[in-house]
Amino acid sequence: MHYDRAVSTRPAATFLINFLENVAALVRAGHVDRRLVYENFGSRCRWWWVALAPNTRRARMEAKDPTVGEHFEWLAGVMAELDRKAGVGVPYDDAHLASTLDRRIQNAQDQMRVAEELRAVIVRPMSPAAFPAPPPATQRTRRSA
Repeated sequence: MHYDRAVSTRPAATFLINFLENVAALVRAGHVDRRLVYENFGSRCRWWWVALAPNTRRARMEAKDPTVGEHFEWLAGVMAELDRKAGVGVPYDDAHLASTLDRRIQNAQDQMRVAEELRAVIVRPMSPAAFPAPPPATQRTRRSA
């Protein structure tokens, strides 16, 4: 079965493209230092560009706007250049995407599981000392009289 990731992942892809497009626009405008983004996003930015490029190309065609995602694409190129300068020789392409996808999905699921567990509330019964014994029935009757 052929899997068209440009169609099947559209809502999530749009969110990620927009987020990375905004980050890239801030870098490109000089508001955020590219080295800071490289330290925090670096290879992930390149990986996501490979994963989301089909969605971006489709969005460009549908909108008849060749600028859709242009900052994100530019940032992936900047990260590639910084990788080259750092001696990182990982080829970010469809083969790399396919070889790392299962591991990335498992890591994301593990992170979500931990986050869900961290926000869980542990409920336990209160100790008996927290609830004093009610007064005998005869005392209750006298007080209410």
